[in-house]
Amino acid sequence: MRGPRSTSPCPTKQQVEKLKLLQTAIKKRTTKPDFMTNYKIHIIISIVIGFLIISYLSFTKQTKEYIIINESEIKSHNSQGHSYNLGPNAFFYNITLMQAKTLFKNDFTQQINVEKCKLSFIEEIPVYYNFKEFYPQCNHQVYNQGNCSSSYSIAVSSSFSDRVCKQNQTQQLSAQNLLSCDGKLNLGCKGGHLTRSADYIIKHGLTTNECHPFRGDDTFKECTNALDHCQRFKAESYCQLQNKDDIKRDILMKGPAVAIMPVYKDFLIYKDGIYQVLDGQPHFHGGQAVKIIGWGEHNGQQYWIIENTWGDTWGINGLAKISIDSFSEMSQQALSLNI
Repeated sequence: MRGPRSTSPCPTKQQVEKLKLLQTAIKKRTTKPDFMTNYKIHIIISIVIGFLIISYLSFTKQTKEYIIINESEIKSHNSQGHSYNLGPNAFFYNITLMQAKTLFKNDFTQQINVEKCKLSFIEEIPVYYNFKEFYPQCNHQVYNQGNCSSSYSIAVSSSFSDRVCKQNQTQQLSAQNLLSCDGKLNLGCKGGHLTRSADYIIKHGLTTNECHPFRGDDTFKECTNALDHCQRFKAESYCQLQNKDDIKRDILMKGPAVAIMPVYKDFLIYKDGIYQVLDGQPHFHGGQAVKIIGWGEHNGQQYWIIENTWGDTWGINGLAKISIDSFSEMSQQALSLNI
């Protein structure tokens, strides 16, 4: 006689779920992940880094090989009706962007604070003013800085020279003297600061250009002994101008001021008109020291008149009209030397 058949109890729903989870865990432990699963994030990061490296090398190569004076780009720009025109010049002839970038190692100051100018109020500021036109006896040939980041020394010494000239001393003072002899303050052709240049003029003064002619290099080292017989002109102090009206008042009363201008690529081939910054225009690290000699207005657009240091084939015989609105930082940080 057969006994009753034994039967296994039917698993509950919770037991089934636990079994499935256990099977999944066992499968994960026994199944070896493929290469992509293990290294997916690493591969993505490597691709991104590789792309950035290739892009950087490509940009560097273009910068090294890019010739600044490009006739097709000049024609294209000039056909678009901008407020300024571009054109070739002798200073940047056959020069690449990589070569040009060494020229802009100039800054306003290394100090934390610079004394702010306190100016007498002038009731009426003219709409147009150009120091060169009001004081033609102080005019001199526009400097050519050559392959030397020396605009800081040229702009400061030239501004001080104009201010001395305005006081009936018509000698042109030496930019070379400042470039060659202030090695403890600035770096010669490797760049410098406006305030450090002013410190040198306060302490040591500047000789005349006749006594120490401009050569555009920093190799003349025997400054103290060789120039002892030269007449020197010293400044008393300097201060920082903080807005466009103060700059205008200061120039009217004392003479040209100095500022650091950020340099955009197309500024290297500026020819005439009112220069302003166009969207997407790349710029260089550092800046160019310029002498502000006046201002004006055209069709409601206000501009500075600046004297640059790239020779008289650049711009308007070495000068340029710069949009005040596009370069507001120049209005907030300009140097005034007091005689």
